[in-house]
Amino acid sequence: MEIKIPLIKRTTNYEIFKHIPGNRRKHAPHIGRMTKIISHKSLMPYRPMIVNEKMGVVDGQHTLEAARALKVPVYYIIAIGANIDDVRTLNSYMKSWDEYDFLESHIETGKKQYEEVRDFMNKYELGVGLAIELLGNTNIGRSKKVREEFRAGEFKIINRQNAEIFASKILELHKHMNDYVKFNRNFLRTIEILYDKKSLKHEDVLGKLETFGWKIPALASRRLYIRFFEDLMNYKKNGRPLLLT
Repeated sequence: MEIKIPLIKRTTNYEIFKHIPGNRRKHAPHIGRMTKIISHKSLMPYRPMIVNEKMGVVDGQHTLEAARALKVPVYYIIAIGANIDDVRTLNSYMKSWDEYDFLESHIETGKKQYEEVRDFMNKYELGVGLAIELLGNTNIGRSKKVREEFRAGEFKIINRQNAEIFASKILELHKHMNDYVKFNRNFLRTIEILYDKKSLKHEDVLGKLETFGWKIPALASRRLYIRFFEDLMNYKKNGRPLLLT
């Protein structure tokens, strides 16, 4: 069967496009990111929206809103008969790039700082997200700006010394937990706060874990981790109990 290649069209009449009932809601932060990307360099002609014959948007509703905000032409092709099932199908097999994909891409294009991130990850057995938070000198779990810079290829290592110190402490704790806890943000953020405030000394925590054979569990909140560390530090302790809250 011969496949007819669709014609790419363009317009600034954004009102002709319609929402397909059942499509996912528009995500304002994503529209903001698309607007920034398109304003820097638009590839819309090479990745047009897909609409059906009734101008219902099958794929590209965030691109449409970004083009509308910038008042630039939007490019589209018409897929006759496309419906909400096709919307779901398209989104089910599309895989977005994660931080590791961006890391490898920037390494392949010669960005030395990203090679250093990879070396740091391997040395301390860290995921990409935690590595860039530590090296980017931002608090764990509060790294939106750093992550955006990382994806854009603009990441800079800010404070390697502090990152090395904290990462080495976490590595020493690894043998007292399972692999899941290594990447548990509640655990990592709790340790970061308690160590920064000097509420806990790393040597004391490590000593308790090694002496009594406790394992750091997977818990659902920072409050539960604070309770765990209180229980750990007060176990067989004489005198006034330690309170971390």
